[in-house]
Amino acid sequence: MQEAQTVQQITDLLLGTAVGDAIGLAREGLAPKRASRLFGNQIQHSLIVTLCDFAQ
Repeated sequence: MQEAQTVQQITDLLLGTAVGDAIGLAREGLAPKRASRLFGNQIQHSLIVTLCDFAQ
């Protein structure tokens, strides 16, 4: 049982890292002021809502 839980935790960690990378990709390498001008100050992604809804 412990091994299955560890595998699930590692899978969740990798998925979370991949999603975080994908969300931040558009702003990567941009100066904060330029990113704010291009994208605004709020970060909104439908992917976050979809994943949260899926998890429930």
